[in-house]
Amino acid sequence: MALPDKPLYTVIEGNNFSQQLPLFIESIKKWDEIKSSIDLDLARNPFLARKIPNTELYVLTLRTNPPLTIYFSIERDKQEITLLEIKQF
Repeated sequence: MALPDKPLYTVIEGNNFSQQLPLFIESIKKWDEIKSSIDLDLARNPFLARKIPNTELYVLTLRTNPPLTIYFSIERDKQEITLLEIKQF
């Protein structure tokens, strides 16, 4: 089954995510890698991510170097994803 050409969900950066993001971006190239991974892995099918039990939150490890983990929520009725946190493990 082919993936759609454009993301199905709109991605919104939450305040905490926006504040944390500069810690992981050394260059524009790194941002391109992160953004591409979000668009390919998350916005097209956010439900492939792991749901955190007993919460409404999801977690996804991006295929970046080094791998980064994003915590997010989904508003199905609006088809929006809100990026909450980004961490490197």
